[in-house]
Order: sequence, then C-alpha cells, then structure tokens
Amino acid sequence: MKRILAIYLLIGCVPILLSAMGEKQRKPQPVTVDVEMKDKGNPGADYWEEFWDNAQLSQGAAEKIYMEALDLMESGNKKAALEKFRFLIESDVDDKYIYYHMLGIYTNLAAKKPDKALAKEGLGYIANAVKKYPGEIGFLHIWMEFARGIGDEKEFMKAANAVLEKDKNDKRANYYLGSLFYASGQLDKAQPYLETVVASPIVDANFDFIAQYYSFYSLGNIAIRNMKYQDAIHYFEKAQELYSGDSSLIQYLALVHAIRLNFKDSADYLRQLPQSGWTTEIAEIAAAVYFAGDLPQVKDAVAKFSKKSLFVESIGEYLKGNYTNSIKLVQKYIGKTKTEDFYTHYVVYKSYEALKLSDEMFREAFVLGKKAQEVQRYDLAIFYYKKIEHITNLIPGIYWLIGSVYDDHASYDNAIQYYQKYLSSPGELEYKTIAEMRLSFCYYQKKDTVLAFQEIAKAKKNAVEDSEKYQVFFYSGMLNLEFGKFDEALKDFFGAYDIQKADHRIYYYIGAALVALDRYDEALDYLKIGRKKDPSSSEINNLLAYAYALKGENLDEALKLVNLALITSPDSIAYLDTLGWIYYRMGKIEKAFEVFHQLELRLSELPVVIGIEDIHYHLGVIYEEMGKKETAVSYYMNGLKINPENKKLLDKKVLWEKK
Repeated sequence: MKRILAIYLLIGCVPILLSAMGEKQRKPQPVTVDVEMKDKGNPGADYWEEFWDNAQLSQGAAEKIYMEALDLMESGNKKAALEKFRFLIESDVDDKYIYYHMLGIYTNLAAKKPDKALAKEGLGYIANAVKKYPGEIGFLHIWMEFARGIGDEKEFMKAANAVLEKDKNDKRANYYLGSLFYASGQLDKAQPYLETVVASPIVDANFDFIAQYYSFYSLGNIAIRNMKYQDAIHYFEKAQELYSGDSSLIQYLALVHAIRLNFKDSADYLRQLPQSGWTTEIAEIAAAVYFAGDLPQVKDAVAKFSKKSLFVESIGEYLKGNYTNSIKLVQKYIGKTKTEDFYTHYVVYKSYEALKLSDEMFREAFVLGKKAQEVQRYDLAIFYYKKIEHITNLIPGIYWLIGSVYDDHASYDNAIQYYQKYLSSPGELEYKTIAEMRLSFCYYQKKDTVLAFQEIAKAKKNAVEDSEKYQVFFYSGMLNLEFGKFDEALKDFFGAYDIQKADHRIYYYIGAALVALDRYDEALDYLKIGRKKDPSSSEINNLLAYAYALKGENLDEALKLVNLALITSPDSIAYLDTLGWIYYRMGKIEKAFEVFHQLELRLSELPVVIGIEDIHYHLGVIYEEMGKKETAVSYYMNGLKINPENKKLLDKKVLWEKK
C-alpha cells in the first residue's frame, strides 16, 4: 500500500503544501486564553523544563511565546518553533492558529524526512485538532497532507474521505484521490474524482492550475484506454490551454489525431516535436500520417528513419516504385509487431492500386472502410466502400453498409437512397427490420413525420430477434418522445428495457420520458443508475442535474453535474438552460439571468419542436422574478404557441387573461 502511495506522490507533481497556512495565517495572529492566568515572569527562560507541570500562563506570556515561535518559524528554525507551539498547546492555551502553525511544521518536516516517531506524534496532534475544532476543514486538509507526507495510504484515505464528508466537491481531496486511483490503475474509480476537479472553479491559482492540468491529462489517457478518442482529444486540448510546453502532451495529441485519422492535425502536432527526440514509435506515426495525408514531409521522415523501422522502410519502397517489396515489408512488419491498423492496410492498398491488382485492392478498400468507420471518419469510410459497391457478390450488403454510414454521417438523403436500394433487393434480407427502423429515423430527420411513423410500424411488425426488437423499441420511443407522445415513448422504452438493461442510453431516455411526465422521483432513480454505468455521459449528467433542479433538491450536486456536461459541450443550449434553472432554484437570480440572457440572444437558432417551450417558460419565470411582467408574459405566450398543452405555461395564463 505504501508503495502505491509513493508512486502517486511522484506522479502527482504537486509539492507538499502547508495546507491552510496561506500568507494570512503565516502572519502573527491574536491568541486568546479562556481562563485567567498568573504571570510567571520571563517566558523566555527554560521554565517548561523546571516547574511548569501545573502552571498557568498569563495572557501576555502566552502572546510572547507565540510571537517568538512565529519568528523562529519565519527564520527557518522550525524545530525550535515547534517546541514553543507544542508547549502552548500542552499548557491549554486555546487558539486554533497555534494548531495550524504547529501542524504546518509537522507536515513540512514529514515531507522532508518522515520517521515513525514524528508520524505518530504529528497524527496525535492532528487528531486533537480535528476533535477540538470540528468545523475547521483546514485541519482535515492538514491531516490529508501529513498522511501523504509520511506515505501512509490508509491514514490518507481516512483523511480524504473525512474532507469529502464535509465538502464532496473539495478540489484538493478529489485531485489527490483521483491521482491515487489513477496511479494504481483503478481508472473507473479515478475518473469521477478527476471530473470533479476539472468542473470546479479556479480559486487557488497555484494548486488549481496544477490540479486541473493533470486532471485533464489523466482524463485524456483514461478516454484513450476506453477508446473514446474524441473525448481524449477534448481533454488533452483543455490541458494544452493551461500549459502548452509539455512534450508528452503534444505526443498524445499527435497520437490520438492519428488514431482518429485526422492526418493534418496529427502532422501539425508532430512538427512541434524536434526530430532529434523522436522514438521509433513517433517516427512510425509521423511517416504514417504524412503518407496517408499526402504531405511532403513524408520524404524527410523516410530518409531519416527507414533504417529503424520496417514500416517506414515499406513507405520508402512505395515512394521508389517498388510496390511488391513495399507489400512484403508491411506484411513482415505486421507479423513481427502484430500491428494491423488503417495505416498498414493503406500502404498495401496503395501498392495494389499501383500494381493494378483490382481484387486485392478492393479487399483492402473494404478493410480501410471498416477501420475508418470504427473511428467515425465517415467521409473516408464512404470513399472506400463506394469503390466496391459495384461488386455483385457484395450486393445487397454493401448497400446496407453505405446507407448506415451515410446515416451516421447525417447525410440522410443519401442514407435513404441506399436503404431503399437494400430493401428493394431480391432474396432474404438479414437487416430488413433494422433498415426499416433506420429509414424511419432518416425520414424523421427530414421532417417527414408520416413516412417516419409508417416505417417504424413496419419495423415493429417485422422484428423477430430480441436484438431487433430492442433497437426498434428504442427508436420508436425516441420518435414518440420527440413528438410529445410521452406515454407511448415510455411504453416503448420500457419495452427495450425489458429486453436489455446493460445499455446506459435506455436509462437516459426512460428518465427523459419520466421527466416529461413530471414523475421526477422515478426519473432520478433511472438516471442515477445510468450515470453509474457511464459517468462521463454528458446527456445523463445534464438530465440528472435538470431533474434535481426541477425537484429543488441536491442542487450543489446538480451544479457539478451540469458543469461536467458543459465541459464537453460548452455551447449546448440544453445544458445552459439546465445551468440557468439550477441557479434560479438556488435563489441566485442574477447568475440565472446571466445564463438565460445568453439563451435569449440565441432563440432564433432554436428549432420549433416540443420541449423548446421550456426555455421560453424559464425566461418568463426569470423576468417575472425580476418584476418585468410584460416581458415575462411575452415569453409565456411564445412558449404556448410552440406547445399549447404545456401545463406549466397554461398555469401562467392567469397573468394576462381576465378572470
């Protein structure tokens, strides 16, 4: 256990600080004495060694010893200062600042040269301070820092959890716990603590800067391991905004952009790294993105690194026109490294293309399309799939594949075209039900409501397998939810839920339907489960925050959740609406207005669909709270034009209708 904490201390990159000992606390503070005490003369004498067993200090004597201790501490004579502070404590001088200074010295000494005697002594005084001043979170911080200093993980965990019991959003405790779990490889445990750090405002410029940087950095690495590459890019870019001079961060950004097949972006980051420091792995990434992106730097990379890497050498052979040899080198590289990614297949594809070997080239085109689709580079996936759509033995499956990629790419006209090609093909169709369901979704996106409901009805009729039924129920629920048919939507979502409970999205949509039906307690139950399944889901975090706000409870937690959602989507109208409503429920009307005024300026951007009227309602409430009744009424009336059945808006009609 101590070894893990030692590793954590090394990677945390945060020096041991004298917690709760800022500049204000380092200056002399007044000492108060609870009881009347006798003056024993010169307090500078060695009286504590001679006759002070039961002696009482006068006010003046106590203050003088305190000032002497401060002077010794400021001059660097910490042990002598510690002796005087300790004497005051043992003489029952009751003042929390004595404890703060004394425990600060213990923490400093423990960090420099920990030993068992010092650890035991310091922990004893910390326990006394925590017990004597239960309202002082600063002593809990010192306990936490001291435990880190002596490398006692068990004591540290007790201290950190004690801090979080007082304040679950405490940045220092969340950062230390997140870093500890991250260092020990417990990434799922680390993530929520680190997310709390990055969602918290910056207060302490020095500590918060470091904590936020390394939290963003760690969250980026967690996202990579979970194969959420776009999230990883987001977190790394946030870290870079704080500090751009970390070469390891630049390498990660280059790597993730390479994985996402963002050739130019990856190349831009690689150019920020001096080639003299490139490893073989970095050289291979550089050669890969330069070659795939058709960038001129590929020649320089090949010239410098082809002797160090079979893969780079294979690109060099291609550039020389030795296509057969290029293929052999790539295959040898794959066999040796077990690395088979987009870039290795791309070199082979280009070589077969140059050799005019159509069958082999088409096979590689299919692989490239799949790998591009996996990382959501839909334009590349479509490019390669369309190269093979004419191959007879791939029809009708290739139509389904191209249609689904167009669908994912939000190119709905093209998706409809290929889904219809698939459905009109002769013979048994493996994905008939799913194609009908997705065709329904495309029609919905095209605002053709009639065809959307027609296609989903066909899909429900044809669904046989549980996997098909699940997807059909799911999308039917979404369709009903979008058009305000909340009871039907909830029925569909529960139909999907009865088939499969593992998908975190179903909890979000059940929660959304229940919120729309004003069944907040039930909604909270499902949303909490959904968040446990995927704590990084912005949608769940936002809706859970909104449900708390609607109930008017757990508002601090709600604020944390919506700020997490806003990290990934800072301009989201829905998330900003939640933020504003939380501030309103907290009674922070000015802050609420600041947020809703941003939305007010963007009302023209909003689609006129069921649900949007809630923003008009919220704006009306804020203006009504501010005493601007006419403006409030105009927003209420606009909301009713969007949804004449909204109960909250109907209740507001009393403001302008005569009784």
